[in-house]
Amino acid sequence: MRTTPTALLLLCLTLGATLPLTASVPNLTPNLHRVARWGQAELVELLLENGADTEERDIMDRTALHHAARHPRVVRVLVEADANPNARDRFDNTPLHMATIDYDSVRLLIAAGADVNAANSVNRTPLDIALRQGTSRRNREIVRLLIEAGAR
Repeated sequence: MRTTPTALLLLCLTLGATLPLTASVPNLTPNLHRVARWGQAELVELLLENGADTEERDIMDRTALHHAARHPRVVRVLVEADANPNARDRFDNTPLHMATIDYDSVRLLIAAGADVNAANSVNRTPLDIALRQGTSRRNREIVRLLIEAGAR
């Protein structure tokens, strides 16, 4: 029988486990951030249902939404759990700065109220980052989406 990470996590939570599944451990990447970065929407939902905090920060001051930015299914789960689309990391990047290679994530973050003109610590906006990523059709669509949302 093959055991999935979701099944293992569910078993642990069912048996009453909390630390470190949903709790913060100093100097470690929170588990919510890890599964968000891996694109595991079901695990993100399980952790949220069991008390994980969408606003918890990692060592770079990033939230789970920063880590999820390239996984639209996870972005949707976190946004629906009231994750802040304008949270800033140590370098003033928002999740939208990090999502600029994924059209659906950009669309979801804009719909959630992400500031399309937020500048990071080197004065780059999500539009600046998207423009630097080439001229593929996908990139052009992301640039158009940002401009239509008011990016300048």
